[in-house]
Amino acid sequence: MATMVLSSSNDESIRLWNVYKGVNVAVFCGHNGHRGQVLSVSWHCGGRKFASCGMDNMVKLWRVLEDEDDDVEDEEVDGNEKKEE
Repeated sequence: MATMVLSSSNDESIRLWNVYKGVNVAVFCGHNGHRGQVLSVSWHCGGRKFASCGMDNMVKLWRVLEDEDDDVEDEEVDGNEKKEE
């Protein structure tokens, strides 16, 4: 059973919760956060990263834990940009 859960919010934030203790562990927002309501969050299968999307037409990739061996930077994708083919 999972011990951590993510929630998205109208206040432009994502919250990480410990379900056993019923406490908020972390809030993801601010300078690198969404600029509108966060619509959805989804865990990466490894459990240390997640993706979010919001009304600001952005998809953001986040890390929950710092990993020295992980070379992937937090990323964002603008949903308004057209792909070049």
